[in-house]
Amino acid sequence: MDAARVAAELSRVPEVHLQVDGMTAWCVLATIQLACRHPGHTGPTRKIVEQFARALQDRIAPPDSELGRLAEKGWHGVFDVERSGS
Repeated sequence: MDAARVAAELSRVPEVHLQVDGMTAWCVLATIQLACRHPGHTGPTRKIVEQFARALQDRIAPPDSELGRLAEKGWHGVFDVERSGS
């Protein structure tokens, strides 16, 4: 696989527009947060994905709302909740 050719192809891909309901957007955000918090997930792709997720977060959960405050906690492991019975 030639990385330069792949990068060139990606640069020609038009913008992608998605339409999803709020719950799906929330689940995508939470999954990206979990992936970004993994210690082995580093480098430029992680930064790109976090930027995407933060933009999504701003769209679905304004920072001054309860949902926004809850969404922000998803970036910080200190707020994780232990599941009982699992």
